[in-house]
Amino acid sequence: MGWGGSTTAANAVLTGPYYLLGGLALVISGVMEWIIGNTFPSVVAITFGGNWLALATIMDPAHGIASTFPSGTSSPDYNKALMFYFAFWTFLTAVYFITSLRSNIALAGVFFNISFANGLNAAGYGELGMGNQTVANALFKAGGAFEFVVVCFAGYLFVALMLESVKMPFGLPLGDLSNALINKKKLS
Repeated sequence: MGWGGSTTAANAVLTGPYYLLGGLALVISGVMEWIIGNTFPSVVAITFGGNWLALATIMDPAHGIASTFPSGTSSPDYNKALMFYFAFWTFLTAVYFITSLRSNIALAGVFFNISFANGLNAAGYGELGMGNQTVANALFKAGGAFEFVVVCFAGYLFVALMLESVKMPFGLPLGDLSNALINKKKLS
């Protein structure tokens, strides 16, 4: 969102965390969830781990992906490719939002907001691909606002799960949605 004068030029600093915290840690946690039979969290963690690994690879100067385009990151083809990537993630996170409606409000809040963030980022890259820097910046700023809301929901969820994991005598409500929708079996 441009806070503190930050720009996308700072993304190279985040390459390591994207690889290790976003990518590797999420893939490992997804495999651990799969081992204990938690399909939904497993699929979410592994796909998001793959997302962070992909973004790290795209941004990593060692791979030089942007340099393969005539104008680097300003190339229309580069930005259109990112537009399609984030459009796919808009669809995927929308599916995750719908399926999270069987879990809790905090998790649904994460996926609801990340769906909008991805859609706005896709639109922003589309505008960059057409050379509309001003419109792209506004779309990225709006996407960043939705991402900030994601961080708030995810942070709340993290604290709630950590409190539960160590059996604290108090906890944070997550807003149980497990009974909000009729089970498939009851519809038959």
